[in-house]
Amino acid sequence: MPKARKKAIPVTQRSTQKATQKFKQSSAETARLIRRFHVLNKELAKCKTVTDAVRKQEILTEMEVMGGIDWYQKASQLGQSKRRGGDSSKWLILILNKHNLRPASTQKVFKLLEVGAVAPDNYERHKSWIQVKPIDLNPQDPRIAKQDFLEMVAPSKKNEKFNIVSLSLVVNFVGDPKDRGRMLLHTRDFLNMDGLLFLVLPLPCINNSRYMSPEHFMTMMQSMGYGLCIEHHFSNKLAYYLFKLTKDNTKCPGFKKQIINDGATRNNFAIVIET
Repeated sequence: MPKARKKAIPVTQRSTQKATQKFKQSSAETARLIRRFHVLNKELAKCKTVTDAVRKQEILTEMEVMGGIDWYQKASQLGQSKRRGGDSSKWLILILNKHNLRPASTQKVFKLLEVGAVAPDNYERHKSWIQVKPIDLNPQDPRIAKQDFLEMVAPSKKNEKFNIVSLSLVVNFVGDPKDRGRMLLHTRDFLNMDGLLFLVLPLPCINNSRYMSPEHFMTMMQSMGYGLCIEHHFSNKLAYYLFKLTKDNTKCPGFKKQIINDGATRNNFAIVIET
């Protein structure tokens, strides 16, 4: 006898169930939530016309049923916990030490702007030489400032700028490819010459997209003025990069959304640079 199908719950009734749901801490469930939230966020970015209003509301309703941005942040916190492999800051510290990029004197500190901070204390062990300003759209800790990086005003004085800007699993969360490009360009406004950009992306964004490849990504970053990739590393799931800003106020050429590697199994991640 075939298994009876579970009756679908109308969208208009689902939001009432949120209060009775409990956040699940299993690795499979948190990974599923993060993946689905990213998909919905990308779809939401495409809803820019009046005719998309119905679909936009459907997406927002599904996000709300999932627990909204709060549950996404909780899933992200679990994802970077020690029992799930730790956070990406460990790689950054490793590379800074490897290439002797730490401040020469203990009296000098590196100022780090951590965009999309999940936890406020990722660099706590290194506070003697790293001063962190953590920001996020929806912070889960009062020590993290609520701030949209795309709307953030950059420091006007050189001594107020940062030594490092960190975008760890942030660019891929932005739904619009044009905003991803704007975000990468905006990082230059927060750095002086020789400033560092720490960038982490899901590996499929780099090596399994119709519109992206490792070579194309490097060309794009170099065109922005990040002429030196100090080091990059591909793990099973993530792509890590540490770039140095070598050209200030560089006018970056445009990069359109163009197919580089077509295929049915490839994703649609893209970064668009408008001139």
